[in-house]
Amino acid sequence: MSSAITKSLPFLVGPSEPTPAGTIKLNSTDSAFSALRMVALFVFEGPVDQPAETIERALSRALVLY
Repeated sequence: MSSAITKSLPFLVGPSEPTPAGTIKLNSTDSAFSALRMVALFVFEGPVDQPAETIERALSRALVLY
């Protein structure tokens, strides 16, 4: 079994719907880590046809709350 990984150029993901108006204050943990560069490894329990698009779509939906 072999896998091929292709790295794309970075891009911004925006919220999938309008976001709430106003200011959201960060908690102390979020504030402490807000300036750090983060690296993530995503592991799926089962096969995913389009993993990059799945992660992008999920992040876009999560950003609606913020």
